[in-house]
Amino acid sequence: MPGYYPKKIAVIDLGSNSSKALISYVDQYGVVIPDDEKSFPCRLISSTNDDLNIISRENISSLLEVLGALLKFCNNASPDHLVIVATEAIRRSSNALEIISLIEKTYSSNLFILSGEQEAKFVSKGLKCDPRIKGLSSIQAFDLGGGSLELIECRESSPVVAQSLQLGALNVAKKYLANKDFAVCKESEKKVRFLLREQFSNCGLSDSSEFNLIGLGGAVYFLRKIICERKGVVGIDECNEFTLEEVAAIGNEICRLDLKNRLLSFPELPTDRADVFPVVCIIIEELMRLLNKKSFLHSFYNLRYGIASWCGTSNDPSNFPN
Repeated sequence: MPGYYPKKIAVIDLGSNSSKALISYVDQYGVVIPDDEKSFPCRLISSTNDDLNIISRENISSLLEVLGALLKFCNNASPDHLVIVATEAIRRSSNALEIISLIEKTYSSNLFILSGEQEAKFVSKGLKCDPRIKGLSSIQAFDLGGGSLELIECRESSPVVAQSLQLGALNVAKKYLANKDFAVCKESEKKVRFLLREQFSNCGLSDSSEFNLIGLGGAVYFLRKIICERKGVVGIDECNEFTLEEVAAIGNEICRLDLKNRLLSFPELPTDRADVFPVVCIIIEELMRLLNKKSFLHSFYNLRYGIASWCGTSNDPSNFPN
């Protein structure tokens, strides 16, 4: 298009376990070209076994500090549009309105809290930006976060199936692991697997072999790093497909280790991932078994890419679609 210039879009995602920013260029067709990214650990879900859906004062303070750093990172790039979104931890918190008010007061910025369905649909849109996936006509995808698990299914000329389950690694671990510093006992593992099989059996996704399975999320990224290390692959870009057997083997090994030995055996894992990583492996394994998948691909084209694509082509990026 003569005279057309791609828009520079900045997206900040306040997640349950980390907060991240993506700066990208988006053309008139919604194609996203990443320019820079930044991520900080910032756990919002309490590690205690209580049922209070509230983000603590300490965690809010950490969130505001991290958000300030991400805003500085984004503003230094002079984007045409900047959007801040939040997902499961904040959308389920009883003090969400307080957090929105604090962000507006501190940084004069608006926070958009995405519904589970919105989040899943934006993840689906982000996946369509992945050049490795564009040629696949039928895909299923999971985005495993700390608070929720987004599931997506799409095929040509059919509506997209998109839903969000409260099965993020932090939520499941909080409910079923009495102490995440210890090895996972067989009884706790059995309860987690039972819960997942029950939830996944009603998720509405097909177990047909026509679908290619795609995995997203920070936890999947660290699983990729572990498997690459085990295979002796130097560059992470050279290894992006992982088998059910690999996932199950790592899960079985890590469940038997306490936190100290997990960190020693899996140096790729940061502390804020290692404590719940047994649950991560169990969730992925059980989902693969239900969908009858022997392997899955990892993609980096996540929620932030989907939001950037939509913002770059929307006439009103501040008005999120339902």
